[in-house]
Amino acid sequence: MHNLPNQKVVLEACVESFRQAINAEKQGAGRIELCDRLDLGGVTPSEELIRSVKNRLVIPTRVMIRPRGGDFILLFKRVGRDVPIYFTM
Repeated sequence: MHNLPNQKVVLEACVESFRQAINAEKQGAGRIELCDRLDLGGVTPSEELIRSVKNRLVIPTRVMIRPRGGDFILLFKRVGRDVPIYFTM
């Protein structure tokens, strides 16, 4: 791995539950990627899980926005109606 001078490496943990998020922070993760159904490659987690994790963790949380498993080809009309709520959390 080659880093540019003064570039900080952040350990990101990809998690799919509240407990995994808490454990990742305790074990030194610098950021969380919050998902659901990692067995499908990851999909958008529930609003309840997002709120619980964001209210409890100190480290930054990124949320996967992906309504279904499979390929990453999505139609905006299918995704667009749900995405704005995640920006207000």
